[in-house]
Amino acid sequence: MNTQQGEQHMSERLLALLCCPVCKADITKGKIKARNMLVCTSCKQQYPFIGDIPSLLPPLLQEEDATIKHTYEQQSVAEKFGIESSYTGSVKYRNIMREKAASLVAMFAPKNGIVLDSGCGNGLLLEKIVEKRPDVTIIGLDISLPMVQQAQKRNRSKTIWFLAGSLHALPLKSSSVDTTVCIDVLHHFPASMSITAMDELFRVTKHSGLIIMYFIISTAFDTLLSVGNSMLQFFMIKPKVKETPLAGIHAHKVTRAFLSSYLHEKSAQWKLHWVSSFLNWALVVARRRQ
Repeated sequence: MNTQQGEQHMSERLLALLCCPVCKADITKGKIKARNMLVCTSCKQQYPFIGDIPSLLPPLLQEEDATIKHTYEQQSVAEKFGIESSYTGSVKYRNIMREKAASLVAMFAPKNGIVLDSGCGNGLLLEKIVEKRPDVTIIGLDISLPMVQQAQKRNRSKTIWFLAGSLHALPLKSSSVDTTVCIDVLHHFPASMSITAMDELFRVTKHSGLIIMYFIISTAFDTLLSVGNSMLQFFMIKPKVKETPLAGIHAHKVTRAFLSSYLHEKSAQWKLHWVSSFLNWALVVARRRQ
């Protein structure tokens, strides 16, 4: 599908939810030098269509965002991520977490509501949500265009809208979605950037909404593993770990103390639940207090 077709097929309902990721003003459809674009009504920043996918990335990405975007833009990574074992460890437990997250969406998302999968990757969670709740409309957003394109190939449902965008500057209006899901993403960033991303998740979720977040958290087990690897390297014994393009991305695992501290600040307005925890995995759900 070419750029013009993408612009023409863009849902007016989706356009009404979008905002400029830079200044948060409204966005309108326009044409710049015969090319269909989305244009900010305030700062005039222009955002192109790549095929039929709106690319709403900020013009300047933070270093961590740029690194992850570059890594995930490798086609082989986009195709195999979450399907084959890699740096992410056990695919099995991630599938369990996706299933739990999809079940929570199925249980709590309002009928015909809007669900945001923030950091949708290649669309594995989208499949489960569509299967359980075909009535909801889903926004699949990721910083990597190849990941979004792979998700689009996997999910042909007309109830899914795809966007290229950053978690740290979501191109969505405040209180615009009913249910927000962010699975296996936030621990990719340093603490300050994790806070910015979580602030954005809370910003775009309606007061009556639900937020589902899944983290890898740092534990004593990680410390022991790090010491063990250091000792192996000291004695010039290389650990038998398959190298992947994503090695080292998880260097910024959040700690339970950090996560608890951040969520405590939100607890006056949001009721928080630690739904599941296994070794260094945690699934957290937030619902706004009535």
